[in-house]
Amino acid sequence: MAKQDVDVALFYDSAYHSVPQEVFVEEQIRIQRGQGAEGAALRPASVKLTFDNATDKYRPTNPMSPLYGRAGRNTPLRVLVDHTVRAVVEATSWAPERTLKAEPPSIEHPTGQGRSTVDVEAYGLLGRVSQWSDPLKSAFYRYNVDQYGPDGADTLLGYFPLEDPNATRTLFSAVPGAVSQRITNASFGSSEHPPGSDPLVELGAGGTLAGTFVQTGLANSGFQVSWTMRYDELPGTGLFGIVNFTTSTGAIYELLFENGTGFYLQVGISGGATLISSAFSFGATEFTTEIMIRIKVTESGGTVSVETAWVSEADPGTVLGVTHTYAGTTGYLQSWGMNHGSGSDSGTGVIYGHLLGVSTGADDLLSADRIDAFLGHPGELAGTRFLRLLTELDLTGILIGDADDTWPMGPQRSDTLVNLLAEIARTDDAFIFDDADEIAITMRTRADRYNQTPALQLTFGVDVAAPFKEILDDLGTQNPIVMSQRAGGEYETALTTGPMSTQAPPDGAGDNRKRIEVNTDDELTNLPILAGYWLNKGTLQRSRYASVTVDLVANPEHAPACNSLQIGALITVAGFEAATLALIVIGLLDTIGSHPRRITFTTVPGDLYQSGVYDTARYDTGTTTAGATYAPADTSIVFSTTDADDTLSTTDEPYDCLCAGERFTITSMGAVSGSGPFLQTGTVVRGTNVIRTTFTTGDEIHAFSPGRYAL
Repeated sequence: MAKQDVDVALFYDSAYHSVPQEVFVEEQIRIQRGQGAEGAALRPASVKLTFDNATDKYRPTNPMSPLYGRAGRNTPLRVLVDHTVRAVVEATSWAPERTLKAEPPSIEHPTGQGRSTVDVEAYGLLGRVSQWSDPLKSAFYRYNVDQYGPDGADTLLGYFPLEDPNATRTLFSAVPGAVSQRITNASFGSSEHPPGSDPLVELGAGGTLAGTFVQTGLANSGFQVSWTMRYDELPGTGLFGIVNFTTSTGAIYELLFENGTGFYLQVGISGGATLISSAFSFGATEFTTEIMIRIKVTESGGTVSVETAWVSEADPGTVLGVTHTYAGTTGYLQSWGMNHGSGSDSGTGVIYGHLLGVSTGADDLLSADRIDAFLGHPGELAGTRFLRLLTELDLTGILIGDADDTWPMGPQRSDTLVNLLAEIARTDDAFIFDDADEIAITMRTRADRYNQTPALQLTFGVDVAAPFKEILDDLGTQNPIVMSQRAGGEYETALTTGPMSTQAPPDGAGDNRKRIEVNTDDELTNLPILAGYWLNKGTLQRSRYASVTVDLVANPEHAPACNSLQIGALITVAGFEAATLALIVIGLLDTIGSHPRRITFTTVPGDLYQSGVYDTARYDTGTTTAGATYAPADTSIVFSTTDADDTLSTTDEPYDCLCAGERFTITSMGAVSGSGPFLQTGTVVRGTNVIRTTFTTGDEIHAFSPGRYAL
């Protein structure tokens, strides 16, 4: 028996260093990827192995080891088998163990007289990010920092998200040097906030917030200020201040609100001239919804232009605004303030958020992308959100399939990364797992699993190792289905007739209620569609085959296919049932010894992903039954169909059908007669799957391996 070609390498000093001869492959290397059960929490890839540590080289804390100071926690580790990468993970645990005979170890004699080993456990990137307990900042916050902060244009002079927790005494500043100055009558954690934001601050009567910008910038470079706001109820008659800010020229800018009229912009020099004093309409904008406002100040030829523009959550496709001018220079931003009036007509409160100042008039603070982030990226496709989240975190994401074929998501709420990834996986029914070739997280889309070419074709009794079990149980049975929208809506559907229905056994499978939480952009339209898909998936009437094992020593010809097989791939097993089994791989365990090697694939039925293709002969009949009782040897059968659209083809023979557990072949199908039921007489070959049964009047007849509706 040939020895396995195994290479284990550690990454340090900017390169991988192979240590194959020092791995105890006799004690087996175990590589695990993907899920252990469908619908389970995202599971990181793992590698478990043992180093021979006779020289004490693989104890990272040994000062005499070449690994000292170079390897340790989360050191990248790579395993290759047959020159193919099987796992790239991070070594999270090093556990040295010694068996001593007489003398204790020393630097001169590192292991005494006993055996010394190091057990290593390593996990994929999902293992590390799964430990991140803090939620990611809101979508709008992340966009602002990424676009205008150190990783973007680096134009931020100040950014106060105002997403601070209760009992805040000093506002959080995302820009060092921009500081909070004043907080009065402010309540943090408001339940009302833009979809792309975390809870914000609400100012009560007479409430104020104030702070400074970073004191830098060129005098005539221009600047912009932006923020979000929403009134609990509109103020009454009068002028009510919204936001003010000052510049290095001594100018004071103030935007006020006048109910029933619109905005009022006032710009003047403290104790001096008034530069702008103008009222203008805010049109049909409804200020009891979320509003984003931007003031842009630029200068050309001694004329300062002040552009005030705004957009609302209720009408995000319409940006409104006006421009005013005065003679002078722009200066640069110095301080800002927000307030809410204290008079009887001031209203109950105003919610503020995301006060941001940039040092240029060139950035578009009302761009389509920024408005999209303000709204939480509604309608963003699941594959696109997956890649964006990882890119924002400087992590590597790999998409298998087309992002354009993934499900549209609802607004992104603040949550941990692993919870956001799990939400993406549920909404699209995608697989998310650690990549095999690099430190990266991979998403395989639902659509990419439809109608695959088998990645591995096996035959029972030839190249499928024991045990291989048929399991008829209720694992995976889901009926009724309750689709729950993250924002709060839900939709319930159920299968109420037939063997997989909610009827009490033996007429059905009983109540196997399943709640599935998703985040889709249009709950009224999409929740019923998603519920129907999951119901179809949860009422699949067939046995499970939880695992398929291949002995690659006995069947080396399958090694290339097994080495390259991705999570979500289709494998087939012939010779066990009458039909070839179609199975989707959701996880695998690769066990490698010095000589033996076995791969066990965790699988789920692949029937749901054998979808119908338009304009092909793969449609099933839903209302056809046996027109009489037929013995196992009868070859002329009357087919009775209730719906005229379900009658069987008279031109595509031969084709196979199922009835009473028997697969049979129709070699000739007669014309339709009658007006309902619609009768056809067919000539058949019985027992195509060896089984021959008695057909009883009314037994259902279905196309063999029919195409299913895809989501």
